[in-house]
Amino acid sequence: MAESVVQVGQRIADDFGVDNRVFLAGDAIHTHSPKVGQGMNVSFQDTYNLGWKVCSVIKGFACPDILNTYNNERRTVALSLLEADRLTTRYYSHPKAAETSKGLPRESLQTFRNRMYAFLSGVSVTYGPNILVPRRTTKQAEAAFQDDIGLSYRHDGSDGQELARRVPLGQRMPSTRVLNHASARPTHIAELLPSTGQWRILIFPGDALMPGRMDQITKLGQTLAQQDSCLRRYCMPSWNPIELYVILCNRRDELPLLKLPDVFHPWDEELGWDYGRVFADERSFAGDGGDAYEKLGIDRSIGCIICCRPDQHVGYIGALEDAVALDEYFGRVFRKAQ
Repeated sequence: MAESVVQVGQRIADDFGVDNRVFLAGDAIHTHSPKVGQGMNVSFQDTYNLGWKVCSVIKGFACPDILNTYNNERRTVALSLLEADRLTTRYYSHPKAAETSKGLPRESLQTFRNRMYAFLSGVSVTYGPNILVPRRTTKQAEAAFQDDIGLSYRHDGSDGQELARRVPLGQRMPSTRVLNHASARPTHIAELLPSTGQWRILIFPGDALMPGRMDQITKLGQTLAQQDSCLRRYCMPSWNPIELYVILCNRRDELPLLKLPDVFHPWDEELGWDYGRVFADERSFAGDGGDAYEKLGIDRSIGCIICCRPDQHVGYIGALEDAVALDEYFGRVFRKAQ
């Protein structure tokens, strides 16, 4: 059996684009060993991150400034990739070592892989802060978590994060099962977020039977139904870049669908009411579900609004009554349709 010494060439580009006119992705901007097996996966995500932004600008509804976030977001991931590659290469290069270079007991292969899993699966990738994920962070929030190779930010509880404690800003929207209000069909939240280039506003009204809550829901619906609202202002001919969904925590028999504002189940002259926009956090006939609010860390007595980018990453979390902040968020990202 032949043996040889292989030198790992880890490299990363200083910039992933030039003047928002020419962009680089994949192996053109980061190289590493094949040990982690993430070269193709990360390259695909580079181009996916760039693709929806370029398309949004070309279609004319998004500000060109969002292109600046490509370097900001993907270079951070590339640096984490090189760090993961460095740790993996070191681990496999010394398979018989009983201790680490710091004199600590060497962890098992399974423990090592479990520690790397969050990054390898991609679910811990966290974007921002930037124009698409505006949030205030402390130095602790931005510092890399050394034991987990800096894969996510710690949040300081600002910018709405406390309203959905288990939905980290900048990360992919966690998926959990809910029921379609009209058909009782079990649906994962991820099914509401297909890759069509559209943004999704997810409204979690909380307990609609609480005193004053229906008035709050009605007011929000009236605000979103106005022609100058973020839901209407950026609408293009035959296509709306923003979709709206409502996820109630009440049982379906407690709150009839048609009691909600029309904007939550819009009327179409050909198709009638849209029954695919409202869902209930209720157990299915199979006995599963009914815990979406708990899994997402949303207080049923408060509720919140979550906005997902076209790549399913969470860009905004706000209070149910703060439609102005939601409008300001889209005002920074979008431009009015001509």
